[in-house]
Amino acid sequence: MYEFNYHRPATLAEAGKLLADNAEAKLLAGGMTLIPTMKMRLAMPSDLVDLSAIENLQEIADDGDSVRIGAMVRHGLVLNLVGTVWITVYLRWVALPVLGIEP
Repeated sequence: MYEFNYHRPATLAEAGKLLADNAEAKLLAGGMTLIPTMKMRLAMPSDLVDLSAIENLQEIADDGDSVRIGAMVRHGLVLNLVGTVWITVYLRWVALPVLGIEP
């Protein structure tokens, strides 16, 4: 690999500013594609912006009308919650309306 600047912002605003300030910056979310590509020198960003410290990207939120899964939520957590999410979706949009209850 080669030299690059590593950034680990704590907020989306900080990450956005880093990206806006440097057109060659790349986001590092999991590294499953970017890191090997960098090792092969197929990608050479001057800056890496690591999203792992941005807490609200690691959340799963249910606001009543939708479920939002943050970009940094790990697949294992999603798989553990899939049953719960599908039951919630089913109840809210299928079963409750049949019973005359508006979701």
